[in-house]
This record gives sequence, C-alpha cells and structure tokens, in this order.
Amino acid sequence: MTADDLTTDLSVDDRPEPPDTGTEREILCGFLDYLRASAVFKARGLSDADAACCPR
Repeated sequence: MTADDLTTDLSVDDRPEPPDTGTEREILCGFLDYLRASAVFKARGLSDADAACCPR
C-alpha cells in the first residue's frame, strides 16, 4: 500500500468483509485482514502527533 492508496475521505470504507464460511485458517486470516484494515481506516488523516500513542 502506498501513500497514494490512502484517502482521508472517511466515507470510503474499503475494508474487506470478514468471511462467513471457510476453513478455520481462512476465517482467522480473513478476520485478521479486516482488523488490520480497520486500524488503518481509523488512523487515516491523523498527523504524526495525533497518531502518537502517548502524548507527553
């Protein structure tokens, strides 16, 4: 993923849907992909300072 792929338009939810069926591994990997994409989605548009874990 490049910087050009990211958008600050939060109305665009391009996270993958978690799978409903599949093997245990496929479902687990699908949910992990969804959770990773959720973290990126929620952090879009934040400055480095805003995205820092602990303000000092």
